[in-house]
Amino acid sequence: FLSPSQYKATNDPVSQFLIEFGIKESHFLTDSPDATGSNSRLFSESPHLQTGDFSPRKKIMSSENLLEVKPTDVKEKLDQKDSFILLDCREQEEYEHVHIDSAQWLPMSELEQRVGELEPLQTQEIIVYCHHGQRSLMVTNWLLSRGFSNVKSMAGGIDLWTEQIDLQMPRY
Repeated sequence: FLSPSQYKATNDPVSQFLIEFGIKESHFLTDSPDATGSNSRLFSESPHLQTGDFSPRKKIMSSENLLEVKPTDVKEKLDQKDSFILLDCREQEEYEHVHIDSAQWLPMSELEQRVGELEPLQTQEIIVYCHHGQRSLMVTNWLLSRGFSNVKSMAGGIDLWTEQIDLQMPRY
């Protein structure tokens, strides 16, 4: 596993974003497939992690988590034509592969430079999603720290959306 300094040396904009905003090495998670091609979660050694199922869905679907909303709730909002912004924070190739039609696209790697595009929406409800929900939760926290008042992350990301809402969408 790479240390934060090694991540920074890669010039990967997402990794640099994580480092810049204080995400510690023990908290690095990735939505990328591991060497076997599965979508198992990757993580570095950390005293608070024990062996077991590290599926983000176990933690994020908790009713105690006020920063996340279930995909079924997002679908209901879309169906009712509620006024909110659905923001896809994945990278371009991910967005091009599959996305929710009504979503606006602003990749996490460009967020800091393009946050001005969102500033007129600071008081509107914004729901952010990514692949599995980790990056969108980071973006949610970042936007909240910048004065946005009503931001949530879609739990489980587009992966859970394809399991619960639109089974015809391609998965990756």
